[in-house]
Amino acid sequence: MIMRHAPITIIILLLIGIGAQAIPIFGLLAMALIGIWWVPFFTNMFVLVVGYRAVIGGTSRIWLAVPIIFYGGYGLVMAWSHLEFQRFDREFRHFNAGKAIPFDPKRHAIVVEGSQGTAQALVKDYNAPVAYSLPGGGSC
Repeated sequence: MIMRHAPITIIILLLIGIGAQAIPIFGLLAMALIGIWWVPFFTNMFVLVVGYRAVIGGTSRIWLAVPIIFYGGYGLVMAWSHLEFQRFDREFRHFNAGKAIPFDPKRHAIVVEGSQGTAQALVKDYNAPVAYSLPGGGSC
């Protein structure tokens, strides 16, 4: 029933997406022109066109469900993922609380971000045999 009220632009976009998958030359052409970005590009363009057409009255308002479900679902999955990460981070920090990595100055070196003076201060103030500083605050 809903496809009966679909505008021609939605049908054309669907056919382009299916054609790019079913006919190898279209898929190869898309990969050559825009690489891995063609699938998300056309997917988002499809969803945005569906929503735009529904808003301007080019098709039934029921088509607004497509972008709402697509982007709303993405938002929910993203929020759930962030909550899961925060839960994992809490467990990880709780598990590692109070644990220290043994440091043997005869086998290990100290590398710090900051100026040369920071490394020199470690050697002077803490009797470390050697300490290195990364130039410009770079990373290992």
